[in-house]
Amino acid sequence: LRLIHAGQVTSNAPYAVVDERLCTGCGTCVGVCAFGAIAMHKREGTLDLSRVDPLQCTGCGNCVVACPVKAISQQVDSDAQVLAQIEAALTPAAVNGRPRILVLGCEWSSDAAAELAGANRLSYPADARLIRVRCSARFDPIHVLWALFNGADGIFLGACPPGDCHYINGNLHAQERFNTLRALLAESGFDPRRVRLEWIKPDNPHDFVEKITAFTMLVRALGPSPAFVK
Repeated sequence: LRLIHAGQVTSNAPYAVVDERLCTGCGTCVGVCAFGAIAMHKREGTLDLSRVDPLQCTGCGNCVVACPVKAISQQVDSDAQVLAQIEAALTPAAVNGRPRILVLGCEWSSDAAAELAGANRLSYPADARLIRVRCSARFDPIHVLWALFNGADGIFLGACPPGDCHYINGNLHAQERFNTLRALLAESGFDPRRVRLEWIKPDNPHDFVEKITAFTMLVRALGPSPAFVK
């Protein structure tokens, strides 16, 4: 009743925005949006234009990753923000040969589990450096490659288990992108064991601690990651 009587409600939730100068009208974003928030519109010339309904968009970031020309961005977890966080997290050099492990955590799963681990005074290796994203759908292969360029010895992606994604199927898109990237890295001679995707429930901090600890032990055993040239 309070919302109805207000007459007009303003949403402050983050949403995706299309840059009309870059959009080629391919329609890829329409196919990956689980909420029907994106539609194609006619414009002058031969190319259609993708447009996002800000009231239907949930800000998961799936379309941002899926867009082949990077014409879509969002206010939260923009590429510039995520890349800057990755670079900052990996800037301190490794101490005494200890690995640098980047953890990209969905705020609804692994990031929540990490917070709960802290509340329960559970410890995991300090080699892991956590960056929170809104959804695992925001996991972009470019972010993983940027982490490797900046000296990461391992990248851990924590996502909601299948069927539990807050954004319906964002975790399945993340899994598909992860498998593709892992295969490409293997073909290039890079050890794919350095990149791992794990399903983690938000209310199971022990599982998060066990999985990130096991991954850290593996990366330590593998030694420093091969140098990537920027």
